[in-house]
Amino acid sequence: MEQYERRDLKEEIYHLVIDKPAIASTNDYVNKLYAENKDKFDTEGRRPLKVVGISDLHIDYGYTAGASNDCGRPLCCRGDSGKPTDPSQAAGKWGDFKCDLNSITLDSMLAHIKNVIKPDLVLWGGDSIPHNVDSLTEDRNIQIMELITKQVRAGLDGIKIYPCIGNHDTYPQDVINMQVPHGNEAINKWSPAWDDMIKDPEQIKNWRDWNYFVLPFEDSQGNAIGATPTKIISINSNICYQFNWWSAMQFEDPGNMLGWLESELSALEAVNG
Repeated sequence: MEQYERRDLKEEIYHLVIDKPAIASTNDYVNKLYAENKDKFDTEGRRPLKVVGISDLHIDYGYTAGASNDCGRPLCCRGDSGKPTDPSQAAGKWGDFKCDLNSITLDSMLAHIKNVIKPDLVLWGGDSIPHNVDSLTEDRNIQIMELITKQVRAGLDGIKIYPCIGNHDTYPQDVINMQVPHGNEAINKWSPAWDDMIKDPEQIKNWRDWNYFVLPFEDSQGNAIGATPTKIISINSNICYQFNWWSAMQFEDPGNMLGWLESELSALEAVNG
């Protein structure tokens, strides 16, 4: 006897879009949206919004200039990588294509973003932990997430940052139990470091419980961006990651995130957001 009801994909999609505006019923929705609002977009004096996206920083605070970039381990260019026999295999001061990002290069990038690009806001995608999976510990995972959060916020001081979690930011890597709140011990310990970027108490609770949240689309001064209600939604995509073994044991909506996401989008749609 089957434990789950069979559903027809086309039927599910039909019921999802039946209540949507007619313009949203086809795949060229975005193209039509821009075409129909071209005059508004071209209005003189309308200031474009400047957004910078950063992701997969994979910061390695153990990066060591001069160390071997070919050490035979998951991650080299570190203090335990040994000295190279070939000078061309020595990790450079500013980094190495075979290794993870070092701290001074991250600082340089953040300074360029802040002082040259001068964005209205920054979208910070996940995956901040380095690739030394053979030696990384839970305590070090927590420490790195706290350190990089402090470094990114200091480097982009005065700029609004919207963060998002990635599969490398859990411990063990890729693994998070969404059957219960607070399902990953490492995240439980470092997640308070993001509270000041989220601020809203209800969304901090969502973040601490399930690692997703929604916030108004605002600049660093708290001014709303956009003429209609607009929000930034930060989801926890680990629930769908193929290497997260907990996903194989949970066939319903993990952490109710998909139900929550649909509710948030429907509420925005109802107010022409």
